Amino acid sequence: MQQSFPSSPFLIGNWVIHPGRREIVRHGQARLLEPRHMDVLCALAARQREVVSVGELLDACWGGGFYGDNPVHKAVAVLRRSLEDDARTPRYIATVRKRGYLMIARVRPMRGVEERLEAAIRRWGSSPAFQRRMRVLGPDDDHGWQTLTAVLLRVASTLVTDGALPSALDTVDEARGWLSSQVAATPVDGQSTKKALSSASA
Repeated sequence: MQQSFPSSPFLIGNWVIHPGRREIVRHGQARLLEPRHMDVLCALAARQREVVSVGELLDACWGGGFYGDNPVHKAVAVLRRSLEDDARTPRYIATVRKRGYLMIARVRPMRGVEERLEAAIRRWGSSPAFQRRMRVLGPDDDHGWQTLTAVLLRVASTLVTDGALPSALDTVDEARGWLSSQVAATPVDGQSTKKALSSASA
């Protein structure tokens, strides 16, 4: 019997997967998959870092029956092209000889990552050190900081929609690291802050 897969979005590596729409999205570019190909992708993702045999994929995605293993191999080949993966040096789907296929990329639920990004932005935006160093360029009262945080969250939401969420998380982490280095290395005054911000954006 053919398995039913969830329709909630999730992440595989730096791709956002929309099973219900049969789309994979990265950097704002969407690619449409055939239903069975999306089923195979979901089946491999559901058993991340476990070897899934050809027979198991046939049962889950084709509902059993006699098909041979050819449709599975074709589906994996299409998925690799869609994900820009390479069978010889895989980053997403690895072949385990005589055993099956293995999802080696990190699989994460979308909502958990959205919550992490939102928490990071709120924590970063409310940091006294960040506010001191942004005071010369940013808001000068609580209402202004609330507005800035709201704008940042709106940007985060857009990044999620456009499939750039993994890059956004990396950027937030890098920005937090840069801020920490500035807190340790520079005195708190407007001139130093302007100089540090200019050098960081150069």
